Amino acid sequence: YIRIVEIGDNNIKRILDKISKGIPMEGFCNVNQGLVSGADSLTNGHIQRFGIKGQKGDGIFVLRDEEIGKKNFDLFEMDRLKPFFKNSDVGKYKTNNSSDKKIIYIDRKLKNIDHVYPNIKKHLDRYYKILNRRREVKKGYIEHFHLHWERNEEIFKGEKIIAPQRSLSNTFAYNNIPWYSSADVYYITPKIQGVSLKYLLGILNSKLYYDWFYYRGKRKGSMLELYQTPLKETPIIFSQEKEGGVIGLVNEMLKEKNVERRELIQGKLDKMIYQIYKLTDEEIQYLVNK
Repeated sequence: YIRIVEIGDNNIKRILDKISKGIPMEGFCNVNQGLVSGADSLTNGHIQRFGIKGQKGDGIFVLRDEEIGKKNFDLFEMDRLKPFFKNSDVGKYKTNNSSDKKIIYIDRKLKNIDHVYPNIKKHLDRYYKILNRRREVKKGYIEHFHLHWERNEEIFKGEKIIAPQRSLSNTFAYNNIPWYSSADVYYITPKIQGVSLKYLLGILNSKLYYDWFYYRGKRKGSMLELYQTPLKETPIIFSQEKEGGVIGLVNEMLKEKNVERRELIQGKLDKMIYQIYKLTDEEIQYLVNK
């Protein structure tokens, strides 16, 4: 999906034409949506409809640390609880890496949990009426204790770029830790060897690419919608000459906490990316003055 809009300004037309000469991201990266449990926590609707005892916000698949402390999960079961994050935990370049919530990650490959995770089963059985109403359970594809859409767990574990579904700016973050989230977050992971996610991160977070996502991506008003298909179609130009420089500046950005210093680093990154995309002085000045 590429959003084509009428643009009256010849400067931006020429800039977008230069970006469009790149390779679509789906050629070298996977873009995946976060998981769907189908029942993160208890709602008032659940309580009224199914007569479930509890309070709004009680964890079903997603549990707060204080709730977990009251359960009798053994060490084997605790290994199935994964750190769970929100789209608001995604910032430009960096993510929040600590969370007070965990998600029970049980995929459809496990057919029976009676003797494997008995305390998790006891917890989820309490919400059987809710979990049994999910579409995939009704179709017979999964059991009530499975996540509704678990995705391939590998996308959550290793090196990745993470993007919120909606943002006022082009917001992409890097991490290399277990980082699980719901479907309002997208994950970019390498499809082939040799792809540097840090180079890609510098490109995607640049001032240049804000304009790409604004004019050629998916948008609702001024809000960028960084969905799977627009991300897959985003073209990237690679430069062996400049790759090391971009990665070096991105590494600086990942370490730097001072706001003014980060702005200086971003300015250097933007200038380097203008060179990669062969922007003229006139085109650069246009972007700087926008």
